[in-house]
Amino acid sequence: MSGATALAGVGTGPRLLAGLGNGQRLDLAAHLEVHGPVTSLRTRRRAEHPLIEAIAEAGVRGRGGAGFPTASKLRAVKAAGRRPVVVINGSEGEPLSQKDTLLLLRTPHLVLDGAAAVAEALGAKEVVVYLHRGREAVERSVQAAIRERDDASLFTLVAGPARYVAGESSAVANFLSGGPAIPTTTPPRVSERGVGGRPTMLSNAETYAHIGLVARHGPEWFRTVGTASEPGTLLLTITGAVQAPGVVEVPFGTLISTALELAGGVSDASVGYLLGGYAGTWMRPEIANDLALASMVMRERRAGIGVGLIAVLPQAACVLAETANIMRWLANESARQCGPCLNGLPAIAEATEALATGRVDEFVLGKLERWARMVEGRGSCHHPGGAVQTLRSALDTFADHTNQHLMSGPCSQAHRTWLAIPAVPTGPDADFR
Repeated sequence: MSGATALAGVGTGPRLLAGLGNGQRLDLAAHLEVHGPVTSLRTRRRAEHPLIEAIAEAGVRGRGGAGFPTASKLRAVKAAGRRPVVVINGSEGEPLSQKDTLLLLRTPHLVLDGAAAVAEALGAKEVVVYLHRGREAVERSVQAAIRERDDASLFTLVAGPARYVAGESSAVANFLSGGPAIPTTTPPRVSERGVGGRPTMLSNAETYAHIGLVARHGPEWFRTVGTASEPGTLLLTITGAVQAPGVVEVPFGTLISTALELAGGVSDASVGYLLGGYAGTWMRPEIANDLALASMVMRERRAGIGVGLIAVLPQAACVLAETANIMRWLANESARQCGPCLNGLPAIAEATEALATGRVDEFVLGKLERWARMVEGRGSCHHPGGAVQTLRSALDTFADHTNQHLMSGPCSQAHRTWLAIPAVPTGPDADFR
């Protein structure tokens, strides 16, 4: 997947993707021409730092999946009372997602601006850009951007294991502290004790890019699009059976059907959409198309925006086969540090594969539900729960298709899959080092 589709319609132009319409990368001069210099917010004279105040008023939320209020995280780091570390999480371990990669490849200064502004607000002297190994083009882009900047000494680039859970916040903090990139239980949160035991402000690249805009234009400007509870825009990776796969920018509250039109529209009849990522939710097109990209609305449908992904599965596909592949990959990507991941996820993956291929007994659905309850919420991190969410949404949304597999064997589409599954890692990445 490559390129970016600029925001169209909905009363505004692109923000994060401004200046990227011709496929170019914005060096520092081009970046300043498009966005202008960072505007000081020091005219605000209140109890906390002007930037933190502005981020709170803007209502910025994290764009890494959890949607946590960014100002609350900043305040927690500030309240820790020790010299903090700022981390840009550019690992983007979700296989189909490309939004953070796009930002770091083509408009890296916007991300670095936001992180530098946060470092100044927190009194941090170090910003770490954390990437997964094997993304040489992204590394080159970030390194080139750092060399152009007057504050180059503030930034350090570190590459860690190319593993799914290695991008989780506590896993990133563990790796940057000299340990393996595996998640740990909370508390303490990374904001309280993260890299080297210091309070750590860790967010993904898109979140920092939004902060870079708030630092320029202020909270009132930020709130001119989106909804009252979720202001601003978000980036979506749209992939699968669409005419122009890529990354688009839309305001919160935009209908999914409108977002798909920005990617050229669905190219073939679709059997279903996967929303939010591989730890996401399956939905039927006729329901998803009229769904607004707003957390409250999506929660009512037991779905979420997640990492900002919409994968469109063509009619000539089997949802169970796709889900089985995802379950196997999620099982292989676990850190295997607790029972739910070591035993539960492989068992779930095996049973889902059997269901997809027709090698089942009449009790398979009961087993899957029992095992799902056993792993959900019981791991050292949220990885098992994410896998269970994807599985349940497939079985619930496509119950008719599931029953067909149980009664008549695998469908004609089960012999192939459409969604990309990365290879099993080898070398240092295999043990999260």
